[in-house]
Amino acid sequence: MDLDKEIARQIDRINGLERDILTRKASAADAKLPAEMRRARAGTLRKAIADLRKRREEVTARFDKEIAGYEAELKALETGPDVDIGGLRGGGTGGGGIRGGDLRRAAADTDDGTLGSQTRKPRKK
Repeated sequence: MDLDKEIARQIDRINGLERDILTRKASAADAKLPAEMRRARAGTLRKAIADLRKRREEVTARFDKEIAGYEAELKALETGPDVDIGGLRGGGTGGGGIRGGDLRRAAADTDDGTLGSQTRKPRKK
């Protein structure tokens, strides 16, 4: 019957451990756990905010660069010489005008400061 005594002793031990767990009070380490979780979450949020701010600056810079390019093209179109675009539709004053696809070249500045239409060779008639 030593086995019965051992089983009874183990049951008493388990019951004692169960009582200890149920009646145990929070320790200092348990009190620190929520503060540590808040601190870790705050660090994660700070990093996420910093990453988003950096991405926002990069995207804003990219858009600013694209806008500047469009503004430069618009300025070139507005300040460039008057161009007979009647030739695009086959009408106009008979001067030939600008053929389709050549309009952008006529308005775009080249490296030497002349307009693209001034650097083209004249068409053979």
